[in-house]
Amino acid sequence: MRLQTPTFSLILKSIIFYLFFGLVTILYTLPCITLAPFLSLEKKHALIAVWGKMFLWLIDVICGVKYNITGLDQVSDKPAVVMSKHQSDWETFAFLTLFNPQSTVAKKELLSIPFFGWCLKIKDPVVIDRSKKANALKQLLAQGKENLEKGCWVMIFPEGTRVAPGEASEYSSGGALLAQKAGVSVIPIAHNAGEFCPPRGYLKYPGTIQVVIGPEISTKGKKTKVVMNEAESWIRSTMAEISPENEALPESYPSSTEEG
Repeated sequence: MRLQTPTFSLILKSIIFYLFFGLVTILYTLPCITLAPFLSLEKKHALIAVWGKMFLWLIDVICGVKYNITGLDQVSDKPAVVMSKHQSDWETFAFLTLFNPQSTVAKKELLSIPFFGWCLKIKDPVVIDRSKKANALKQLLAQGKENLEKGCWVMIFPEGTRVAPGEASEYSSGGALLAQKAGVSVIPIAHNAGEFCPPRGYLKYPGTIQVVIGPEISTKGKKTKVVMNEAESWIRSTMAEISPENEALPESYPSSTEEG
């Protein structure tokens, strides 16, 4: 999909959306941080899921950004590590409504953002400091395993940052290693949100985002590299189907799945 030339109406609607969602976030954060300490794990996470639903409702009503999810019915109710394509801010909020209770892997600096960071902190995030790469993996494994044992799904974006459609990206294997060590499955997700909510800028283009949830990938008896290759290959091949002109491969990407 090629983005249309921004019109005054599109720009205005995008600005109005952010103004309304910003106001909703400010007003909703206060009762959330007040009630959270007294709620069970499930109810606390459900409270933040409502925040995600408000985002989806506002972006639909104001900007015409809708979505369609396939594959959710084939996912079991057992917590797993969820690996998703990362193209925009859309999935950051939209996926708060999926796989609850859910712990999102987040950069430490995100938690210091007023209101947004305060809400995110309520969801027991896996907080990593990417300025210290040696410690980041240890933090992911320790906090991730702890949250999985509590009954939380762990949501991770293996590309590490938002990647625009058509840009090549590398996938980190930290999520696969976490799943292997915790003895849980990996759930891959592909979507084309970046076509409607570009990662750079604030414009929101009307249309329907396609979200495809893949089959569970077992980690039993597999090496981390094999698990990661299975997840990455599924995401890339599915992206080629839902967004054929927008999935670029890094030069180092293997031509076939390696085992080792």
